[in-house]
Amino acid sequence: MNRKFFCGIVSSLVIICMLSSCSIRLGDSGPSKHDDAINYGIETSDADYIIYDFDSINVFKKDKNNQLELTKRVKRKDSDIRYWREFFRNFGNTYATRSSVSPDNNRVSMVTIDSSTLAQKRFELDKNDDMFSLCIDDSYIYFSTPYAYSKIIFHRLSHDLADVEKFEFKCDKAVQFPIAMQPVGDNIFVLTGMYGFKNKPTDYLENHLFKFDRNFNLIKDIDLNFNDSGYQGMAYDGKHKLYITKSIEKVVNNKIVPSREIICFDIEKEKELKRYQLSESMPRFIKFDAERNKLIIMRDYYQPGDLSFTILSLANGEEQVFSLQDAYSLPGQPKPPYFSMKNGICHFLLRDRIVVYDTYKKERVDLPLTKCDLKEPSFMIVKTLPSNLRK
Repeated sequence: MNRKFFCGIVSSLVIICMLSSCSIRLGDSGPSKHDDAINYGIETSDADYIIYDFDSINVFKKDKNNQLELTKRVKRKDSDIRYWREFFRNFGNTYATRSSVSPDNNRVSMVTIDSSTLAQKRFELDKNDDMFSLCIDDSYIYFSTPYAYSKIIFHRLSHDLADVEKFEFKCDKAVQFPIAMQPVGDNIFVLTGMYGFKNKPTDYLENHLFKFDRNFNLIKDIDLNFNDSGYQGMAYDGKHKLYITKSIEKVVNNKIVPSREIICFDIEKEKELKRYQLSESMPRFIKFDAERNKLIIMRDYYQPGDLSFTILSLANGEEQVFSLQDAYSLPGQPKPPYFSMKNGICHFLLRDRIVVYDTYKKERVDLPLTKCDLKEPSFMIVKTLPSNLRK
């Protein structure tokens, strides 16, 4: 299943069905397909930024004027591998993401990168498996593979990728897509959508939130009562609230009616608490800034219009909106850009610059990369902040 292809569809059409109440543990996935760990021997203790291009690793330091100096560039030993920018998650000093072999995107792997040593490990999935949504807790990496009119396969990997288990969750009533996953306590919540019900009109959709135990047995099926389109993303506040993005209100005569809503859902009370109406339409990717109690929301980059970000304060509902369209529209700019937060400050990796935005001071700093000749930057490790944005 090509996730990128589906995401283009899901913006106008999505999702969910009534699933059986338990999963089948498939046990270990058989012989592991591990590549030998890749080590570069690069000293990074004094680096400010480390950027992964499609064929190189680039180490940068900042001067006193916040200008970047390229201090080292080494050839990537896995330049045939493409990292999926929107999948990156971290645990401690390690990052994990979906990767695929270019140009054959059907060969999908889990990759981990140690931000201190740059040591890299890779676990290749079985031929028919894919990675549609991903989450991480203190012990494991979890991801999902949907099979149309059949099942969802959930994987559970140890952080070192040495141990993997697979769980089968059956469903044969519709095409299913687990959009987002979130571990909370002893449970994992999965935002799931479905369309193509066998005994329903072709445009009939459902959106549900599924509460699983850690072995992917279904504890609760929560109908989100939205049947006109599909939800797109989910963020967790670390307590008991999920924030869900709604990009599309409905589709009428093959035309999209945009939405501006963020839904706040209480997982303890199992009900919707409120809806936030944004000034920008079509919210998609969402992160929670725990330090400043704010949501960072990216507009759906599959749709026409600016690449804009909304910073929403949950304390008072105040919005900040800023655009990256000036850089994002440059030829060759990867979509979406890599986005991360460090100490509550946003970082966006574009082809010709790093954009750093402080949501508290409402200040933006652009760090030019024009002299570095980056081709397809996909990942960035942030070591320090620009001096004027440091606390």
